[in-house]
Amino acid sequence: MRYDAVEIEIGPETLSRIGDDWLRRWQETVDDAQETFTKAATTANPVDAWSLQVEFGMRNAQRWFAWADWETVATEAERASEPEMEPEVAAADAPPPPAPEFSHAADASAPTVAEAKVSPPPMPNEPAETVPEPAAAEAAAEPAADELQRIRGIGPAIEAKLNAGGITSFAQMAALDDEAIVKLDAELDLKGRIERDDWVAQAASLAGKA
Repeated sequence: MRYDAVEIEIGPETLSRIGDDWLRRWQETVDDAQETFTKAATTANPVDAWSLQVEFGMRNAQRWFAWADWETVATEAERASEPEMEPEVAAADAPPPPAPEFSHAADASAPTVAEAKVSPPPMPNEPAETVPEPAAAEAAAEPAADELQRIRGIGPAIEAKLNAGGITSFAQMAALDDEAIVKLDAELDLKGRIERDDWVAQAASLAGKA
């Protein structure tokens, strides 16, 4: 087939695609023309009717612009009719990727098997080392608190004062010397009760029975 002094070879499948494309554009043109002239006929403003016709002409020109170059239309239709290459075939034809390069020089910074030290796992029967908690250690170091109210002359209020002053057991009370007795009596405002009621002797007796 020859058009505009350009010889183009068109196969049956390409010619069919060209015909389908021409029919589609022609149907779009007819539908657009009917809609445009219907709107133009119903408008009361002549300027609006003229604008609708101008817009139709511009759309129609754009729609058929590709058909101005017959060679382009035929070439695109011929390419569209060619079967696509399957991905497997394309992958088979592709050249293999280059092999990775490996350095033959040993890395001096990497440790060898002989240099690597692996610590042996713990034996299953080996008891785990337990570290006593600070709170438990402190509790074991402090003497057990005694009921100081068992000493005659000590009530709940005075026992609270003694505990606040650091005296919590019979042994601590029995270990007080004269200087400590005077100091404790002044700090807790006991008014001589420690010596008057002989708390030290009572505490020593109770401590021996405990």
